[in-house]
Amino acid sequence: MPAVRAALSRFLAVALLLASLGAVYLIAVEPLLARYRANAEALDDSRALLQRYRHAVAGASALRTFDARLRQTGRISAGFVVAAQKALAVAEVQGRIKRVIKQADGQLISIQVVQDRGDDPFERVTVRSQIEVETGQLLRIFRSLESGMPTLFLDNLLPQPVADRPARLRRKAAGDDTPQTQRLSARFDAYAYRWREADR
Repeated sequence: MPAVRAALSRFLAVALLLASLGAVYLIAVEPLLARYRANAEALDDSRALLQRYRHAVAGASALRTFDARLRQTGRISAGFVVAAQKALAVAEVQGRIKRVIKQADGQLISIQVVQDRGDDPFERVTVRSQIEVETGQLLRIFRSLESGMPTLFLDNLLPQPVADRPARLRRKAAGDDTPQTQRLSARFDAYAYRWREADR
């Protein structure tokens, strides 16, 4: 019997020791390990963020160099309408449209300024035009407007055939069966962006 009691008391002592060690682990060691893991993750995140910042700074430096090079060559405003006032920018866009249409032997029916919303980072200048031109010239006019400088963007294109039925009937009555070139009436918006050197 004393041997059983001795074994039981040793078993209880070992169990109590293990329970004490478990309590110490849960109370002291586990929170430290959890904090260590959290700090290690935060450190990894900070390293990744630092790497991204370094790349961003390197990119910003390259952009500043590119900007300085563009300013030296005078090409930074290429594609923009360079004008001190919006009215001058509008006049430049209108003049360009008139020149292109005249070169294509077209007829400018109307031209007017469209008020733009002011949410663009650059000031947008929009002109709405109504023209009449031969069918074959319309694409050339649009291509010429979009490919020249300053850059013009075309929007809201609305081409329609020009109704010329009385003239056709007169030609038919006179026995003139010569095929006539179809003319189109086209309405479109052309817009550009104004470069304000004083604001840069």
